[in-house]
Amino acid sequence: MVPGPKSKGVIMVCLGFAACLVILILSGSRGALLAIPIVLVLITVFSIPSSRYRDVKFLVLAVLLCTASVLMLVMLDPRGDVTGAINRLESVINGAGMDDSTAARFEMWQVAFAVFWNNPIFGSGWHSFVSVTDDTSLAEFSRAIGYFNFHSDIANFAVAGGITGLCLYFGFLLAPIAFLRLSTHHPYFRVRLYWALSMPLVYIVLGLTDMVIGYDYPTMFYAFTFPLIWQATTIKTFENR
Repeated sequence: MVPGPKSKGVIMVCLGFAACLVILILSGSRGALLAIPIVLVLITVFSIPSSRYRDVKFLVLAVLLCTASVLMLVMLDPRGDVTGAINRLESVINGAGMDDSTAARFEMWQVAFAVFWNNPIFGSGWHSFVSVTDDTSLAEFSRAIGYFNFHSDIANFAVAGGITGLCLYFGFLLAPIAFLRLSTHHPYFRVRLYWALSMPLVYIVLGLTDMVIGYDYPTMFYAFTFPLIWQATTIKTFENR
């Protein structure tokens, strides 16, 4: 079973999450903030004993608290990050009024989709990233340094490998879920399930607006934590301590 709400483990997780949130806000990283709601929901869901989810009053209270939290976040947004994010989404949907950064990202997605559509099965290769930006405003960035990526894992893999590349990308990220063949009665089922859900979701969300898979540290971190979590939560490991 996952440690109870009063355990030191949960307290450490909450403190770690709060510290990461402070670092993200101070660093001004907007893309990484997209993953915060997902992580917060998962931590909340897995920290609450499963028996509480059968309590209707508790569920109603949880919904009300979540709604109030979102409203407070929007109304008491001192730096305007939430409002800015909402305005950016609206500008993308409307196709007008985008700032320079959003317009550049939007064009990257347009170019990536066009290249993917022309080479849907195997893509055009990683080496083509600079050349496919010719005749676009993105060329001034790619030609200046001789390097380019689409600031998105999904766009990168779609351009480089087409459907084949996307299958490899999602196969790599969803591997923890595919190998999660445990009985719900396993003592550490919820621990493994939390990791198997949180890691793919967070990496996919981060990969929407930035290149993540491909950089050494995040790629190795993802690959190596899988066997570490798996081994650390085996019954035999804990029985021998």
